[in-house]
Amino acid sequence: MAKKQSPNGKMSNADRIRAKREEIAGETTEIFDIPGYDGDLAARYRRMEWSEIQKVGERARASKHPQKELHGQADIIAAACVELLVRSETNPEEYERFGEVEGEPVRFDHNLCQIMGWGDIKTGRETVRAMFINDLAVSMHHQVILAWMSGIAKKIHEDGGDPNFGMTMQSEELDSPSLPEMTT
Repeated sequence: MAKKQSPNGKMSNADRIRAKREEIAGETTEIFDIPGYDGDLAARYRRMEWSEIQKVGERARASKHPQKELHGQADIIAAACVELLVRSETNPEEYERFGEVEGEPVRFDHNLCQIMGWGDIKTGRETVRAMFINDLAVSMHHQVILAWMSGIAKKIHEDGGDPNFGMTMQSEELDSPSLPEMTT
């Protein structure tokens, strides 16, 4: 479809919004600092499909554990993580892989537990909770990731701001750290 110019020579509103939508849809991974590590530890996350998030939410809601919401949030963090990264010592503007095990990048999984010496931790959820400074950090990080996945967060690091990003709330949905209600 050809881009239409308005009489003043600018791109049409429809073309401008279409271009923005394509830009957002093309962002399939993003790097976020892990809270508490002063920018030294980060993770690259992938955008999850709604069906994946729904399965995690259903499993969490079915649990009898008093921290089932937190468990669901940690499960989403673990599932979305593609790799853990550390700030480069030679170039602080860049990240490098935290490590690899048998050619696979370290994520919130048994490989990280092996490297960190956490032999008693078995699940991605437990790994997330061990690596994060506290449970509130898990919950807030979960919200940041979901905000990015949903497209309601605006990255500001291109303008020299926070390397994570600032969130512009478009909805009251992020006021609660609970998982969204899932309908079938």
